[in-house]
Amino acid sequence: VTTIRKFIKPGGTLKITLTDAAGNKINPMEIFTQWFRISAKVFSDSIFLIPARAELSDENELNDGEMIIHSLPPGAYSLNVEFEDMGYGNQEFENIIIERKKMTEVKVLVDLNSTTGIEGIVKDQLNTPLKDFYVDATCTDCEKQLSFSRSASIKTDINGRYKIIGLKEKGYNIEISGEYNGVIK
Repeated sequence: VTTIRKFIKPGGTLKITLTDAAGNKINPMEIFTQWFRISAKVFSDSIFLIPARAELSDENELNDGEMIIHSLPPGAYSLNVEFEDMGYGNQEFENIIIERKKMTEVKVLVDLNSTTGIEGIVKDQLNTPLKDFYVDATCTDCEKQLSFSRSASIKTDINGRYKIIGLKEKGYNIEISGEYNGVIK
């Protein structure tokens, strides 16, 4: 019988904290009036690390505005914080240094009073508002987009309205999708 022992060096920890404009930690359960899902994805050298993900959602009873990712190998990372289908712009951070046996904290500003954004109404050819359509905004002027997807997303309300806030002042492509047989304006 041969015994193989491999010692794994402990990694570092990344703590992601949601904050308001004053830098105070916020609880998403208290500020988002409907369902929410906020996820954090960690990248290294543009490669997505599948286990390096954390999530806050309205289904999690322990929502205190923090996400923690343990056991990251030491090195430099990028982070994408995605506010999934909530109408708030995703945030990206680069050159986050993770050290062995240490915790690195990244504070994510959630400014619900942001004035930068995109809003509109989705209508069909007969000028009827369309509810429950997804509106995705993807940055066209951003140097690099870590998430390999959209910058923000939201569903239209009963009047076909949407509003996406917290976006960088850049150019965006808007993509609308949903179930409908007809022409959309």
